[in-house]
Amino acid sequence: MIKFFRKIRQKLLSENKFTKYLIYAVGEIILVVIGILIALGINNWNIKNVQQKEARTYLTSIKTNLIQDTLSLNLRTQDIKQNIQTFDSIASFIYTNKSISLLDSKITEALFTTHRFITEKNSFEDITSNGKFDLIENKEIKEEILSYYNFIENTSYNFNNSLDTYTRETFAPYFMKNYQLVYPIDFNLNLKENSKFVSGNKNVLFELNAIKYRYFILNGLIEVYADINTNANKIIHLINQELKK
Repeated sequence: MIKFFRKIRQKLLSENKFTKYLIYAVGEIILVVIGILIALGINNWNIKNVQQKEARTYLTSIKTNLIQDTLSLNLRTQDIKQNIQTFDSIASFIYTNKSISLLDSKITEALFTTHRFITEKNSFEDITSNGKFDLIENKEIKEEILSYYNFIENTSYNFNNSLDTYTRETFAPYFMKNYQLVYPIDFNLNLKENSKFVSGNKNVLFELNAIKYRYFILNGLIEVYADINTNANKIIHLINQELKK
């Protein structure tokens, strides 16, 4: 093809048709430029297509992580609610001056079990560490994803850290110092409060306050986990809509 164009130029020059030669040369240049632009356009389209496929792959992976989060949140919330029911029974025994040991298996589980939610964020960390988060073009999805993981980092972790710190630094030392034996306990009693007994016993006051503190934190965690669950499901819905396009 190049030889063909070269022969035409040489013929025009040999026939002293310089004006036609210039016109032809300009036309040839224009054709070359158009060809380059078409090639660049095709290349850009291919790059764009690859990036879109990569973004869809990341979105699918993030959605999978979010689904895992919702399942984990449901389990954590169920465990917390069971612990709270146990606290109600413990408080009932404390208020009625009944023989009780915090070493009972159900009680120790309620008092010391952690309910920390660990989010599955491998896909999010991958896409951000690789600098490919901007491949996701949907602005709403990007904002919701960032908000989701920031909320977990700043809220859920703070609740859990507060609970862990209190258990480790305050209640655990008291527990190890004051309890050695295990006694069975019936959790089905519904007894009335004995405020005089409680107010006159410092150990009982400490135990009751410890239970109330965990009760407060765990109820807060239920609300936090519910918010996280709602946000996760919202993002899953948005991703599903995006993947249908």
